[in-house]
Amino acid sequence: MLHKRPRYLPELEAFWQAFWALHPTRLRGSGVEPIQPQAIAAYLEIIGANSSADRTRYYGFITALDQVWLRWHQKKSSSQDKG
Repeated sequence: MLHKRPRYLPELEAFWQAFWALHPTRLRGSGVEPIQPQAIAAYLEIIGANSSADRTRYYGFITALDQVWLRWHQKKSSSQDKG
């Protein structure tokens, strides 16, 4: 089972922290919404990610993490609804 455990990569820590910093900014209506691009842009402005390359990299990682989290949340919610 240990072979399936994710490996920690310190060089990705900043993206992980950005994702969790933005997590509470989600809009909530009839369900949980993705992190909004405007929230990501504001966060990048705050941390001083000014270059196009940095902004693109952060945006890509944050939205990828968000997609995985949303799938996990949806799966968790649907299994709770059944049980």
